[in-house]
Amino acid sequence: MSPNDTTHEPLSETLVLPEERHGALRRVAHRLLYWSPVFALMVLFAQIAFLGVRPALVEQQRMDVAERGMQQRLSVATKHFSEIEAQIAMRKDPIFQERLRRLRIHPPTAQ
Repeated sequence: MSPNDTTHEPLSETLVLPEERHGALRRVAHRLLYWSPVFALMVLFAQIAFLGVRPALVEQQRMDVAERGMQQRLSVATKHFSEIEAQIAMRKDPIFQERLRRLRIHPPTAQ
């Protein structure tokens, strides 16, 4: 287009009319509403995956390790309890008490 050219382009080709813009906005809004359930589920899945499942799995692994340690401590404590219980039963036995009394009175001589 030269500076001396007096022909003008029609306004309808250069300007976007409000009706066309409104139609475009309506199409975009319609597509967003159409796909919004999919996006909502994706956001929900991401939230569960990052804030729900992963920390729960990490906690489960930590608890499994703690459970194994607790089982070992329990078995040691149970064994110790059984030994103490046997000692108490022996000390309540009258024959064992008599043997201890005799040992205190007449200690064994070294040969």
